[in-house]
Amino acid sequence: MCRKGTPCSAPASGLQLSFTPRDGCAATTTVVAKDGSYGVVLHQLGVYAVSVSPQPSAGRGIEPATVRVIGLRHYKRNFRIDTGIR
Repeated sequence: MCRKGTPCSAPASGLQLSFTPRDGCAATTTVVAKDGSYGVVLHQLGVYAVSVSPQPSAGRGIEPATVRVIGLRHYKRNFRIDTGIR
């Protein structure tokens, strides 16, 4: 449980991450597991916009908001989702 004035973080389990390529093709989505892990296969090279659903009602949202795929290999990318709880 988060308390005012004390930094806290927890896995974003159950949230949906969407990865949308800049060329306008359909987004690829995945759901975050209980431990905060996720997996997604992105078939195109390039930059993807990243969004989360449901969107936090406050805060900055997901960071980073973009990812770049530069080769067809496995990548590890951690995200932060600022919900505005302070």
